[in-house]
Amino acid sequence: MKWLILIGKNLLRNKKRTFLTMGAVALALFIFTMLQSVLTAMEFQVARGAGETRVGVIEKYSGPRRSLPEGYWSQLERFEGVRSVTPTSFDILGMKRATTYYIGLLVDPESYRKVFESTASYIPPDQYEDFIKRRNGAIVGKQIMQAYGWRPGDAITLRSLQHKADLELVISGVYPSVPEATDQMDNRILIHRPYYESIVNKPGRVAIYWLRLENPASILPVIKAVTDYYSIGPREVSVQTEGSMLAQLTSYTATIQLIIRVISTVVLFTILLITINTIALSMRERRKEIALMKALGYTPIRILGLVVGEAVFTSVVAGLIGAGAAYALFNMSDLTLSLGLTFNFIVRPAVFTTALVLAVLLGIVSSLVPAYNASRINVINVLHSL
Repeated sequence: MKWLILIGKNLLRNKKRTFLTMGAVALALFIFTMLQSVLTAMEFQVARGAGETRVGVIEKYSGPRRSLPEGYWSQLERFEGVRSVTPTSFDILGMKRATTYYIGLLVDPESYRKVFESTASYIPPDQYEDFIKRRNGAIVGKQIMQAYGWRPGDAITLRSLQHKADLELVISGVYPSVPEATDQMDNRILIHRPYYESIVNKPGRVAIYWLRLENPASILPVIKAVTDYYSIGPREVSVQTEGSMLAQLTSYTATIQLIIRVISTVVLFTILLITINTIALSMRERRKEIALMKALGYTPIRILGLVVGEAVFTSVVAGLIGAGAAYALFNMSDLTLSLGLTFNFIVRPAVFTTALVLAVLLGIVSSLVPAYNASRINVINVLHSL
């Protein structure tokens, strides 16, 4: 406790400098937390469980923007090494006159559960059974449920942004926020594909066929067999592994993601340099004080620890302010961005924790050199120069 009191008194010796440094670090971590939350939102991934090996089949030249024939479904199930197949499409959905939209995944519930067993397993079995039986049922992500105060059994109306059609849905179940899941399903909506097609009057639209394979050894044989089979068909296809498919689906955001990573790095490096310079300046001004502390019996290790402690304390407080402000902005205002797909931005616990860890590291790294120099001050030379 006495060390915290001493650190606090030292930081308040020059309040203006301390608050300006804290403000700079808080701003940097605010920007970092926001940018990392944007990156997380753009990472369109699918939960993968043990023993789940999947490949995706899309139209060869236009990708998921052009639909594949409905007849491919039964054909793909007959290939050796394929355990099950499910057709999927997507649309952007939102409330009427809303400015916030969500990704609606259009699925066949029974085959979807077989192919994406891990994803479906997070939904309570009774709720998923209701989803299967109810033609206009929907599985809604927890984040969306909380945003509108919905409950299972509620009737809702969502509007298709693509077709300007209203979908009269009944919420069958909720996809929870699962920390270990990376698919962000808690911000998406599962809808019966046949019901959707009947409303928008666009039957037989399949953007992607997902194939669950028997084992990883089946990947290359299945890719070759499917590609060769449809090379002379009405629609040639591209068959890719799950990782490659998801990378292609979000390839148009690759430049944005690169820019975000560069900005994050530059911001953190700039603040690191500013913090190092600030601490070094503070140590130069406190040479007399540090010399007196050594004369009173403070060891170099204690002085080094005191200086590092001041920097870490400043960074952590600033990190809490910066990351907390980003959390308030994203999680309480429901921000979204539409880039063909709609991304819902929230500060997830992992991002918030990363920001705080970076705050600690920033404090340690920025103070090590000034702290080491301060711990080696020659008491006689300093006092003689006064």
